[in-house]
Amino acid sequence: MNYTLRELAEARCAVYPMMYRKAEGEPHKFSSTQFNLSDGSYTRTQGSPLESLTKLVDAIPDSELADDGKESPESFHITVKFGIHDNEPDDVRSAVEGFGPVEVTLGKVSIFAGSDDKDYDVVKVDIEGESIHRLNKLISESVEVTDTHPTYKPHLTLAYVKKGEGEKYVGDDSVEGMKLSFDRLQFSDKQREHTSIKL
Repeated sequence: MNYTLRELAEARCAVYPMMYRKAEGEPHKFSSTQFNLSDGSYTRTQGSPLESLTKLVDAIPDSELADDGKESPESFHITVKFGIHDNEPDDVRSAVEGFGPVEVTLGKVSIFAGSDDKDYDVVKVDIEGESIHRLNKLISESVEVTDTHPTYKPHLTLAYVKKGEGEKYVGDDSVEGMKLSFDRLQFSDKQREHTSIKL
């Protein structure tokens, strides 16, 4: 039997509800856009990206986790643009109308290493693809934004671990080469409410 990515994610979180980081919290300073993994399509012959990514997350011991913990399978996402001032999706929708599907390829596991002001490492999967960079640039040039990071480095976060613990996961290639295609962009407002936008 075949399952959608969304169905697999929801089933996983129903069975293991306490293992994963919750999305609720204080309002954000900015809105953002993202691709939710559960909205993507993929080539079935390569195996499910969701199952493979969940295995990577499950392999991280709870003892290594920082406060924000693990991403839940239902919340796996790739941020396209953070720092959007608008709290409504209208301008973004107008900007990306007719853009067309965005195809990405999963890369190796890497980290954003902890620093003097961050006592955790971000364990992530690198994301490759020309069209996601074009979409990021289009949104950046079409709406008012504050760039919190000077260079766009698309990625999919797996977990937040204690500073120094992330290095051992760097280079894992178990999901490398898996391809996903998205034809819907999620606009997440400052209250974390999502609006789906057709590309």
